[in-house]
Amino acid sequence: MELRALDDQSWSYGVEVHKKFSIPVACIVFVLVGAPLGVRVRKSGSAAAFTSLFFFLFYYVCLVAGEELAKHGSLSPFLAMWTPNIVCGVLGAWLMLRESEALPR
Repeated sequence: MELRALDDQSWSYGVEVHKKFSIPVACIVFVLVGAPLGVRVRKSGSAAAFTSLFFFLFYYVCLVAGEELAKHGSLSPFLAMWTPNIVCGVLGAWLMLRESEALPR
C-alpha cells in the first residue's frame, strides 16, 4: 500500500514538472493560433472569436484530462502535459501557413 502511494506521488511530481514548462510554451502556441485568426476577423466577423474560444477550451480540456490521466498512471506525464501544445501548435502553424498563402485554400 505504501509502495502504491509513493508511485502515485512520483507520477504527480512528474506531472507538475512538465506542467511548469508546458504552460509557458502555451503562450507561443496561442500566438500561432491567434495571429491568423486575428487577420481573419475582418473577413469572418464573430466566427473567428468562436474559433479562438474553441481552441482555448480544447487546450484546457486536454490539459486537465491529461493531468488526471497522468496522476493515475494511465499516461506518461510528458505526453499528458505536452500533447495539447503539440496539437494546437501544429494547427496554429497550419493556420499561419494557410493565411500567408503558402498553402492552397
